[in-house]
Amino acid sequence: MNDAKAVAFLQELLVKTREGKIHWEPTVVDHTYVSAFGGKFGLAISSNAYLSAESLPSCLLRVDDRGREVIRIAPEEPGVLADNLEELFETVQKQALLVDDSKLDSVLAELHRL
Repeated sequence: MNDAKAVAFLQELLVKTREGKIHWEPTVVDHTYVSAFGGKFGLAISSNAYLSAESLPSCLLRVDDRGREVIRIAPEEPGVLADNLEELFETVQKQALLVDDSKLDSVLAELHRL
């Protein structure tokens, strides 16, 4: 997949995630989230930005078609593709972990009570 198609794909995936049309779930592996759509496609996004493994790409998106990997997006260097992938990961993580303004408000209220 060329970078232009990968960026377009990531942007559309981000829009659909924000709209709630693609629902992401956490996995037993830290910083890895999965989703399924269309009855046959599976998505998995992960980040090692929280780990010290520098030999791995910071974010990785995989698309499976009935269990077979058909697309893998893992930018090797900083740029638009890497930025889009990181933005998608952050959005997915917030959705999957149910992080929203009300949770942040609750944490802030608890801090004020200290």
